[in-house]
Amino acid sequence: MIKAPILRATTLRGEAFRAIRKEILSGQLAPGTKIVETDLAMRLGVSRNPVREAIGQLEQQGLVVSIPNRGTFIIQPTPEQAYDMFLLRAYLEHLALRLIFTKSEKDSLAPLAEVVEQMDDLVNSNQEFDGEAWGRLSLLDTEFHTRLVQASGSTALLRAWETASPTDIIFLYDRSQKGNLSSNRSEVEGMVSRHRQLLRAMQSGNPREAETELRHHFMTGSRGSSVSLDEASMTLLGWDNSVDGWSDGKV
Repeated sequence: MIKAPILRATTLRGEAFRAIRKEILSGQLAPGTKIVETDLAMRLGVSRNPVREAIGQLEQQGLVVSIPNRGTFIIQPTPEQAYDMFLLRAYLEHLALRLIFTKSEKDSLAPLAEVVEQMDDLVNSNQEFDGEAWGRLSLLDTEFHTRLVQASGSTALLRAWETASPTDIIFLYDRSQKGNLSSNRSEVEGMVSRHRQLLRAMQSGNPREAETELRHHFMTGSRGSSVSLDEASMTLLGWDNSVDGWSDGKV
């Protein structure tokens, strides 16, 4: 297990929040795990107060849940819950994509390119993908889509996305569902390829191409098709009709 960092004395709540959130999204704190404040505080090198405050913030984002008389646990979404959040996440990222193409900043996609490079480095430096490597890939996946939404320039949209996205990401990277983690190199390479293709489509400057690739991204089964969207979902989102709204690279 990766050793938790000892936090600095400044902005402890924020740092505790980021540290715990990272452990959740990487799978180091698995879905269903009970949170013990004293243990977390000891590992992070802080008092219980910033940990308690961070847990409250994580609960607001839907990453943890408090159960009366039992304690606080990492959220363990069902396939149905993960699908619902995946559907919402697709809607939000679709909106983000449309906003990106209304902007003229040419370097807004540079942060996404950096993440794809890190994904490539991860694949090239690991012959087999164990739990730790999958955890790193989970964090990079989250970072890519976070930066996609950030590129829209909408802070309100980013707040909504940060609330919606972690549930299905936790489900996708739940190691207890993964089986033999070391035997899925082809799956890893496919995931990295899909992110690379989406980035290239966005860099092309052609909004129709980018939207088509984002559509494909959400329809392609991740984690053995455990969560993906079908044609009926796309009809529900109105995705097929929206492409007709593009004109000369603008909405």
